[in-house]
Amino acid sequence: MSFNIRFQRPDSEDLTFLELLAGEALHADYGGAIFAFATQQGAELLLDDPVFAKFLARGAFYLVVGVDSVTVPASLDALDRAGRDHENLTVKVFCHERPGSLFHPKLCWFAKEDGGRVFVGSGNLTTGGLVKNWEASSDARLEGADLRTFLDEWKSWLDANTEYLYEVTADEAAVRARRNQGEKLGRHEEEQVEEADADLAHVSSSAEVLLAEIPRSGDRWHQANFNLATFREFFQVTSEKYHRILLFPVREEGTVGRPEVRQGVEVKSQNFRIELGEAAGKAYPDHERPIGAFLRVGTRRFRYRVLMPGEVDHKRAATVLDVKGAGRSDPVRRVMLDLEELQASIPDFLL
Repeated sequence: MSFNIRFQRPDSEDLTFLELLAGEALHADYGGAIFAFATQQGAELLLDDPVFAKFLARGAFYLVVGVDSVTVPASLDALDRAGRDHENLTVKVFCHERPGSLFHPKLCWFAKEDGGRVFVGSGNLTTGGLVKNWEASSDARLEGADLRTFLDEWKSWLDANTEYLYEVTADEAAVRARRNQGEKLGRHEEEQVEEADADLAHVSSSAEVLLAEIPRSGDRWHQANFNLATFREFFQVTSEKYHRILLFPVREEGTVGRPEVRQGVEVKSQNFRIELGEAAGKAYPDHERPIGAFLRVGTRRFRYRVLMPGEVDHKRAATVLDVKGAGRSDPVRRVMLDLEELQASIPDFLL
């Protein structure tokens, strides 16, 4: 058995808890998890992750989520959707009415024929727990008798707590989730920080911004191409590690859409692709290229817009590309600048 301990920090470029879990799921055959709390966004980040979804297509995963705090009806809806989308995913809600006791474990494990890995830590199934809080976790790689002992303990725990395990759609789960939604006083810290990525107040004026033309790529231009330097320097991704990119689309009215979990894909040309949900379904323009505008709000976390020719902000972003990118030989115009520079050039630019 081998043992590791890891610390997650908001601005560290090390692997996040989400990246660790998704990377392990890549090679696993089955697994399970227990989380004290879940938010809608946290559940979607893990269960909608492209590689985690591939894992669920081949292997069984048993997930238990508590409802003593934080977990609200939207959380249960996200878990229910995931359960209906993936027949190999079983989701149970831990409901109890024992005064003075809190359901509080955080554990996730994966296994295959020749071994397994168990993660135990402080992170919940929330955005903060998975990618941006200060968290600590340990993990152990198990083989042979050690793995069998763990799997026996897992089964024993489930058997011992059968009376508390309810379906996601059960009335008992819904009642408790609604109670959490109504308890505004003394809200758990997870709820207070969950939507922080929608707030620009914490972003420094020195935060990096990328303006980049999006080249045509057949009928898949929404899978935007970026060169290696941009991929590593701006998006903080290397092909040697299992990194995840979180994109928060910014709409014209200033609202921020649901996060998009992306894995950078290397192609034969040594370019890298990132799928942009905001570009999906749009026809590629005949004359000018669309422009992607990205603001880094944390490690591998970005707010972004897709600007189409004819839009005022497209014209203004193109002017910045002309000025800042003058003299560069790259046929696809890309510039990196900080937020203060962008705001000086385009004072009311929405990002």
